[in-house]
Amino acid sequence: MTWLRPCKDYWVRLAVFFLAIPLLASCQTVPPAPTGFSKEQVAVLESYDFVETDGQWELGLEGKLLFPFDQSSLAPEQLERLKTMAARLLEVGIAGCRIDGHTDAMGSEQYNRELSLRRAEVVRSALIAGGMEESSVQVRGMGASRPIENNSTAQGRRENRRVTIIVSPGESYSF
Repeated sequence: MTWLRPCKDYWVRLAVFFLAIPLLASCQTVPPAPTGFSKEQVAVLESYDFVETDGQWELGLEGKLLFPFDQSSLAPEQLERLKTMAARLLEVGIAGCRIDGHTDAMGSEQYNRELSLRRAEVVRSALIAGGMEESSVQVRGMGASRPIENNSTAQGRRENRRVTIIVSPGESYSF
């Protein structure tokens, strides 16, 4: 029954094996945060209701900017919030963004594209008033091409008349 007896190195090998496991585990590298933003930047983004989607941060539902039918002006409280947000983003090193204007499906495609661009431009002006450089704020007029709700209801059309603000880590927004 010599095969049942452990060899004289058995206990040494077993001890080395169990001691090596934690050492090997500690050698693993921790992947970087998926956002590409620092914890401080993420905290500021979240405080303004931005949500992460596919590696970029977009102004979320709680902070969304909605517009009345056929309008492209901001309410005074929206204007002040955007100026304050721009200054705070700059404080943590987020210097630029992309602004996408949207409309509901009422009206012609050309008119909706122009209206959505005017909406994006008014938000851009507010961010610039808050300290962002003109060259670092990009605008796009999306018209009715990307609805988030059904345009067959008044509530759905209301939700589609919006502007989204998107920031991405390391992104250069310039014209």
